[in-house]
Amino acid sequence: MREELNPGDIHPAHVLRDEYGMNAENRPTIIVNKAEVPEQFQKFIPYIEQWAIPCDVTRNDYLEKQSKESIKEFFDAIEPSVDSINEWLDSLPDGDWSEAAYQFMYLLKAHCDAYFYVDEPQDITKRST
Repeated sequence: MREELNPGDIHPAHVLRDEYGMNAENRPTIIVNKAEVPEQFQKFIPYIEQWAIPCDVTRNDYLEKQSKESIKEFFDAIEPSVDSINEWLDSLPDGDWSEAAYQFMYLLKAHCDAYFYVDEPQDITKRST
């Protein structure tokens, strides 16, 4: 029987994934409140609901179980808007983010993680603004 997981406990990713169920099969259901999302970003809601997993261990397990084609399609769909999403998030008052804003932050994290799975990664350090 595994010991209870407490906030602040540290375990290797494989232990969290395999023994504590932080894996793709147990990923959370993500529902975005469209009213909290600027109109120009609403097209990304399906990507958030699929990819914006808050837990690093779960998100990485999910990525490892997806096809390269699916990951590349996700990466390429988000890439042109990364800077504008960041600008929107940066414009929000500290401590006053909506749930959707946090979901977009996790979308950007998933996008960064997906970079390592695409066949020919782009140089994301040279984005135009």
